[in-house]
Amino acid sequence: MIEDEYQPWTRLRGRALPCAACGVAVSAIYPERVEVLEVPLRAVKVGFENGFRHVSDSLDAQVTRCDQCWRIRESAVDMLRANPDVKRAIGSPEIALYRLELALSALDALGVTDHRVIDEHTKTGRAIMRLIDKYAAAGGGAWWSSHARRAGGQRVFDTPASSSRWSHLGTAEHVALHRVRVEEFRERTERPKPVALTDYDGRPSGCMLCGVGTVDVLPSLASHAWTAMEADAQAIGGRPTPEPIEGAVCPRCDKAIDAAGGVGQSAMRASILDYLGANFGPRWETAAPDFGVVGWAVLRGVQPNATAWDHVDLSPLSEEIAPFATARRSA
Repeated sequence: MIEDEYQPWTRLRGRALPCAACGVAVSAIYPERVEVLEVPLRAVKVGFENGFRHVSDSLDAQVTRCDQCWRIRESAVDMLRANPDVKRAIGSPEIALYRLELALSALDALGVTDHRVIDEHTKTGRAIMRLIDKYAAAGGGAWWSSHARRAGGQRVFDTPASSSRWSHLGTAEHVALHRVRVEEFRERTERPKPVALTDYDGRPSGCMLCGVGTVDVLPSLASHAWTAMEADAQAIGGRPTPEPIEGAVCPRCDKAIDAAGGVGQSAMRASILDYLGANFGPRWETAAPDFGVVGWAVLRGVQPNATAWDHVDLSPLSEEIAPFATARRSA
């Protein structure tokens, strides 16, 4: 334990420091757990120098971690070590650790201590990213250090640490935490449902390229099921028109457009190959057979397709690419 003098907290006995996360008063002070809490003395002034954000008129105070919150931090370190893709996705190891610690703290503040539940939230890098996305902000708002910063420099040392973990949380913080948990649980347990495409007049419509009229997506993502798009009619197999055709594309065709770099024959070709389960690797444009196709949007008076590319006879192509195909995918 450390013997140096620390900035006193007026409502703490002896040499105790508040836990930065749960807020409980901690008497056993270990140097590796102590950190500086920067608190504005009055209204925060923000300036920029050499690309960095500076907060002026602030004071520094020391906070620490209790044993439980320190274990949470160490768990976050271990999780990121086992899932380096999370650090790469966030772009900074320090920020990744901070955000994951906030998210795990939110679960702790909610009373989630069952290791099976925590393991379910952190079993893969993707699960960890989802946990961070859903809980980090709520965890940050729940931390005692956030509570102290809101008090401001004039009152920070009169802001007591907690007699028990997370007891500084008020009704608003509890409501915010539980709302996040309910929303996250709903999204995690929801199942895909069909979302139909309609035109401006509310009539059934289809993907501009493959013609499919419905796609299965999670209800929480329903508003992103279809991507608005416009295309040159001739580029997708139709006759030239004075103005581009407007409509929407399904997720598969949207991905194909990104892969091809635009709406046209290459994008439709990529979409069909994906639909048929063909895997030609990153050099698909030169490795796969060449073929032309007509996009659904240039057809007149036809109903949306029940499955992708129903308006095109794909049987000859299916036989040609059979050696490269896996199981046929659903629309």
